[in-house]
Amino acid sequence: MSEHVIRKDNSPNPTSEKTVEEGLLLYTSNGRQEFKDGQGNFRINGSSYDEASKNPYVHAINNHGKYFIKIGENGRIFNPYGLYSEGVEAKQRVGRPTWKFRSTSKTNFNHYVKFLSTKNEVFLKNVEREMI
Repeated sequence: MSEHVIRKDNSPNPTSEKTVEEGLLLYTSNGRQEFKDGQGNFRINGSSYDEASKNPYVHAINNHGKYFIKIGENGRIFNPYGLYSEGVEAKQRVGRPTWKFRSTSKTNFNHYVKFLSTKNEVFLKNVEREMI
């Protein structure tokens, strides 16, 4: 009988946690992405935090280990897959954006990014509970 081996080597993954936190990483929803990273997340290229925060299609930002997610005026987290969310990403209110970025913990950020890639609202509800 032959032995079945799932993973031959135990070498670390090249996209480990250290490499993920080293730059400006911008996350978006399906259909708005420029590329898909190794973990299956939808991403956009960007050069600075200020430029990224003004881009209506950026929903989550990892800026060198500081985590930000898109929040509305009412304090609710942006749901790009929601029933009434079509066309509200770039919505302006008297010259200022309706959405702003608020800092959050790493676990909340990871849950929100997971929600963006899977459309599973359980992850969004977990983030909303933690943000209260």
